[in-house]
Amino acid sequence: MIAGKGDVAEPISIKTSANTANLSNSLKSDSAISDGSASVDQWGRIKERPPPEIFLASLPAHERRRVNALRNLQISCNSIQAQFDNELHQLTARYCQLRVPLMEKRADIVSGAVEPTDSECEWEHNEDKTENSPLIKDKAFTSNVKGIPNFWLTALQRVHCIGSCLTVQDEAVLQCLNDIVVTFTNNGFTLEFIFNEDNGYFTNSSITKSYFEKSEHEIISYCGPVAVRCSSTAIDWKPGRDLTVKTIKKKSKNKKSGSVKTISQKVKQDSFFNFFCDCTEDDDTQSEDDVSLSFEEHCEIGYTLRDRVIPFAVGYFVGDIDLEVEEDEDSEFSDIEDDDDDILEAHNGEQNLDRNPEKPPECKQQ
Repeated sequence: MIAGKGDVAEPISIKTSANTANLSNSLKSDSAISDGSASVDQWGRIKERPPPEIFLASLPAHERRRVNALRNLQISCNSIQAQFDNELHQLTARYCQLRVPLMEKRADIVSGAVEPTDSECEWEHNEDKTENSPLIKDKAFTSNVKGIPNFWLTALQRVHCIGSCLTVQDEAVLQCLNDIVVTFTNNGFTLEFIFNEDNGYFTNSSITKSYFEKSEHEIISYCGPVAVRCSSTAIDWKPGRDLTVKTIKKKSKNKKSGSVKTISQKVKQDSFFNFFCDCTEDDDTQSEDDVSLSFEEHCEIGYTLRDRVIPFAVGYFVGDIDLEVEEDEDSEFSDIEDDDDDILEAHNGEQNLDRNPEKPPECKQQ
């Protein structure tokens, strides 16, 4: 409210001590990183931690000496952890091999090469018997359709990191996907996508994507083997069927003659099949208009296929797997940030009331 003639302006209460303390804390926060301490916000929460070398330099010499001893112990622990990770990889590969006959039978049923027996089709693991009703059975057996159409397409559509990459054209090709197979190698794994030979888009009967892992247990931050590069077989697209590029037409004007001509140019476009390429962790830089996947996205898709989709494909196809729970786990940190915003807003409100406790904010309604 602006004081006019005849009005007496209300005195403004200034909390000198509080403001001085806040200013002092702010100045301390700005210089915190340089002396090795953590930078904090007005709530005392850590905003930014100093780099390790600065933090260590800020410690007394006798503490640095002991910390170095702890770091050496950590490297020894990492060596044991690396041995465990290596044996776990071998054990996973062994059990993956044991389920190969079951995965092959799944592929035969999906493609229609094999019709399961009546006993194999009995599902007794829940109380819902609607899928075994005579009406549904009659419809199933009077149909000329073999196998389970769009099995893999439906399963992939239900996986967020994959379904979000699919275009309408991609889905047309993935209708011809018969199977996805994982094979563990000594230093990683390989995914094989098996298609119908007459899919209409490329001549490949299969496309492979291989991941190569590296274990760096000699560093403090070791957290297991990580992928450092991946390679893919080239897709032999049929003429005019490459889904990863599109043709655009541009008009070019000759500066001397002034004549205008139309030029056709091929540019990259969004497609799940951009996944099939060679890349390394050093290639993980993207521009805003880059439609290619980042190395992190290549790894997310590859490991999700290996650990979740391939072993539990029917769960994704039917919807037995609770996808909302998986996505909620991914958004855990964003929820925490929202809570922090709520706390900050509530605190600001309390500060406004403290400045004028006897007079609540006016409601400016017309």
